Amino acid sequence: MVEASIRNKMIPVPRGDDPHDEARPFGAPAPAVVRPTVDDVQEIAKLTAAGVTAQYEAAAEAIEKMGVEVKDRVAKLEAALSECDKDLKLIAEAAASIREKGKLVAMQIEEASALSKDIRESCADFRKKVGG
Repeated sequence: MVEASIRNKMIPVPRGDDPHDEARPFGAPAPAVVRPTVDDVQEIAKLTAAGVTAQYEAAAEAIEKMGVEVKDRVAKLEAALSECDKDLKLIAEAAASIREKGKLVAMQIEEASALSKDIRESCADFRKKVGG
């Protein structure tokens, strides 16, 4: 609409392509230039504002989309962190269980050693009694 209005007001200016065109003499007035009206300027401003608004809106939508992607990644990280917490608890439980089993085995070894000592002493006493 604005473009058509401007084109209708334009005056053709010779470009020097035709050898019969004479160059404008020095000091001669310049050809008429299109002077936009106030309405044309307002229309151009509206179109410019609309274009700028559209670009900012597109940028805002792209940022919002990026925010959704970040939120999804954070949710995945939180799920992974929760899984890691469960794994760490399992590891702590396994370590505690192994310590308890180690204590039990050590106690069994001590008991077996004490029993073995008692048996050796009993055998030594029996040998003395039998005469050996």
